[in-house]
Amino acid sequence: MKKVYVFCCLLILFSLFVNFACTSEAAARRPATVAPAPQESTVESQPRDARLLESLTESFARSADASPAAAPIGTSIPPARIEEAELAFMRAWQSFIARDYWKALNLLDQAQNANIFLVDVYYLRGLILRRIGDFSSASKSISNFLEVRTRDIIAPNILKEISENKSEIESLISESPYPAKWKVSRVNLHDSLNTGYLRPYSPHGLGKLSGFSSDLYFPDTIGNRVFFRSNGKSGNFHVARDISSPVKALLPGDGSAFVINFDGSIYQMMDEASFDLKGRIDCDSVSDACYVSSSEIAIADPVGRRIAFYSWPELELIEVWAPDESVENYLFEPVAISVYANWLAAADRANGRIYFVNLRNKQFFFVEDVNVRDIIWSSLGVLLSVNENFEIRAHSVDFLKKTSYIEILRTNLNNAWAFFKYKGEIFCTSISGESVWKVTPSPDLNTSLSFVSLYDPLLTTNIQGEAVLSVSANLSTPFPAWGKEVLPTALSVWNENIITTSVTRIKALPVMGLCFSRGNVDSLISPKMRVIPVDSCSELYGRLPLIWSSQRDLITNFILDSMIIYDREDMLKLTAFCLFNGIKIDIWARGRPSVELMRASAATGGDVYYSLINEPMLMLHQNELKLQLLLPYKSETSGYPDRSTLSSYLSIRQLSARDWIPIWIDAVSK
Repeated sequence: MKKVYVFCCLLILFSLFVNFACTSEAAARRPATVAPAPQESTVESQPRDARLLESLTESFARSADASPAAAPIGTSIPPARIEEAELAFMRAWQSFIARDYWKALNLLDQAQNANIFLVDVYYLRGLILRRIGDFSSASKSISNFLEVRTRDIIAPNILKEISENKSEIESLISESPYPAKWKVSRVNLHDSLNTGYLRPYSPHGLGKLSGFSSDLYFPDTIGNRVFFRSNGKSGNFHVARDISSPVKALLPGDGSAFVINFDGSIYQMMDEASFDLKGRIDCDSVSDACYVSSSEIAIADPVGRRIAFYSWPELELIEVWAPDESVENYLFEPVAISVYANWLAAADRANGRIYFVNLRNKQFFFVEDVNVRDIIWSSLGVLLSVNENFEIRAHSVDFLKKTSYIEILRTNLNNAWAFFKYKGEIFCTSISGESVWKVTPSPDLNTSLSFVSLYDPLLTTNIQGEAVLSVSANLSTPFPAWGKEVLPTALSVWNENIITTSVTRIKALPVMGLCFSRGNVDSLISPKMRVIPVDSCSELYGRLPLIWSSQRDLITNFILDSMIIYDREDMLKLTAFCLFNGIKIDIWARGRPSVELMRASAATGGDVYYSLINEPMLMLHQNELKLQLLLPYKSETSGYPDRSTLSSYLSIRQLSARDWIPIWIDAVSK
C-alpha cells in the first residue's frame, strides 16, 4: 500500500513539471505586445509631433496590453506597427479639430489597421460620428471603448449625451407639438424695424402684412397704396399708389414681390416706384392669400365663402375647399389663411373657428377661437392668432392626433390687427401701424435642445505671459432670436482642472448657399446658384464627405428641394450634422414640404423659399462663438482621453449644451 502511495505522489510531481515546461516554452514563443522603448534623444532635438508621440506612447502601449482583440481560431494577430498607428491617429485628431470629419475617419481606419490594440481609436471615432449625426454608430464606438477603459470618467457622459441628442432631434422632427413658451412684448417701432426717427408710413387702414428677411410690404387697403421696403434697406418705406384696395403681398424669398387686391388683380413689383398688372384670378373677393408651393397659391374668398387654389404663375383654378355646409344656416367666412407644410389654417370669423385642413386628402378638424383677425404659423408649427378681443393666442397643434392646445399669451392689445415676419421674428401691429408687439418663442422648462461644437484650438499668450487656449464654437438652437438676447456662460474641465471660460460672439459670417435639387431645374433656379442634383436624402448625405472636405469653411446654408425623397433616419442624420456645424436648412418648396422637413429647417433657423429664379435672400448667421480658457500653470500633455479631453458646458438661461474635444498642448497651433 505504501508503494502505491509513493508512486502516485511521483506521478503528480511529474505531471506538474511537464505542464510548467510547456508553459515556459509557449511564453518564450509569444510575441511581445508592449511598445518598444523610444531611442534616447534630447527633447529639443525632436520635432513637436515626435515629442507628443513619445508622451502618448505609454497610453497606447497600455491600450495594446489592455485590449487584445480576440483573433479567429486558426489565425494569428499581425504584429502592431505602433509608430505608424500613432502618426495616423494624430493626423486624424488634427483633421477632427479642423472639422474635416470624413478624412479623420479614414485616418482612424489606417491607425486601427496598423495596430488593432489602439483602443483610443474608438473614442475619437465616437466623437466624430456624433458630429456628423450618426448617433447609432457613435454610441457603439464609445461603448467599445468603455469595454476596455472601464474607469474612464468622460466617455460615459459622452455616451449619455449621444442618446439625449438623438431623442431630442427625433422629438423635434416629429408631427407632435414641440414644447415652447411664448412672450409678447411691446417694442419700439423705429428700433425694431430700423426705420430711423421719422414715421415710416401713415396708413388709413392696413390689410394683411408680409415680410421676408429684411423686406417688408404693408398694403394700405383703405388708402389704395402699398408701403414697402425691399433689397435689405432700412429707413422710410417707399409708396406705390397705382394699386386699388391692396390686400396682401406674396414674397417668394428671391427678392420679387406680388400684390393681390380685393377684386383678385395681381400686380408684380417692377422697381421701387411701380407695380405692373400680372393677371387676375376669378373670385368674388380676397381677404388673404399665401403660397402653398412654388406652383400653387391659396386665396381666402369671404364673399364666395371658400378657399380657392390656383396654379402659379398661370393663375388657373385647381380646386376649392369649404367645410361641410349641410348644417342649416352655416355660413363660412374665411378672413385669414396660412400654410405650414401640407396643412392650411383658415380663420372663420362668422363661426368663431380656426380650421386645420390637410391639403393631401382635404380632411380637417377645427378649434374655437372667436372673432379672429389674423393668423400666422411659427417655424416650429405653432399657430398664432389675434382676435377682435385684442388677444394673441398660441395654438400648439398635434398633426397626428388632430388636436390643438390653446394658450392666451396676452390681452388688452389695443387695436391689434395683423402679423408679419421680419428677420426671422414674428411681429404684430395695430391697424394704424402705430403700435408694434414682438412675439418671441423660448424653451420650455423640459426643453434642452441646444448643440455646441468645438474646433480650431489655438494657443496664445496674454500680456501677463499666461497661456490662453482659444477655441471656436458653433452654437445652434431652434430659438435663435431668444438666444441673441443674452450671451452664453461657459465652464470647462481639462486635465482634471475646472477652468473658467469667457465667451464672445464672432461677427456674422458672409452667407453662401448650396442647393440640392431633384431632376432638371435649370429653368427654375438662378444661374448664380450652385446646384447639386440628388434624388434622396440618403444620396444627399452620401455626397457630404466630398463637399464638406473642401468647402466646410465657406458654406452656411443648405437649400433643400422639397421634391427630394426624405427618409426619417437620414433626415435625423442631416439635421444633427447641420446643428453641430452651424448650417441652416432652408427649403425650396417646389411641392408641399413635409412637416418633418419644416421642423428640421426650424431647428436650424432656416427659411422657406417659393422661388429661386433670382438669388435667395439668405440671412446672416449669428451662431459663431469664441471660447477663451486661461490654462493652469502646469499644462502637461496626457495620453489618456479622460485627462486630455476638454469638456465645455454652455448655458443660455435654462438651455444647456455640451461638447468634448481632446486637447494635447504640444500639438495645438500656436
